[in-house]
Amino acid sequence: MEEEFQNILRSIADSLVRFYKGRAPVDTGALRDSIRAEVRSSGEIAVIYNQYGAYQDLGVNGTQRSYGSPFTFKDVRTNKGVLAPVGGDLPFGARVNIRKFGLRPKYWLTDPNGSPIIPNDILQTIETDLANYMEEIVSTTTERLQL
Repeated sequence: MEEEFQNILRSIADSLVRFYKGRAPVDTGALRDSIRAEVRSSGEIAVIYNQYGAYQDLGVNGTQRSYGSPFTFKDVRTNKGVLAPVGGDLPFGARVNIRKFGLRPKYWLTDPNGSPIIPNDILQTIETDLANYMEEIVSTTTERLQL
């Protein structure tokens, strides 16, 4: 029975990974390729991805514009008193604009309220598979009690 339950959870985890990979913003594909899921011994399914996936999902507040994100570009200065750059290899002007105006949320993982996005077909599968599993446990337990 325990193995069957783990198989149900793995199937759900695989469905979630496929769904989120289809929704992840793609530039280089690194974020999409990083998405995976772990089924923990507690029965929890953890969806794991590159750290910047959270910034893509919830956005980042700039110094002059806020998206209500928990993430914010701060006025971090280098040891020479100059604003530390953001944006890696982007041109200087683009990096300045990113710091000022932030990054707009893409909501690929959560909705604007911060709740995880799980499509109805996956929710229906969870409900059906777990209900069937519970019925099997009840049936097996009842049979054992009658012996």
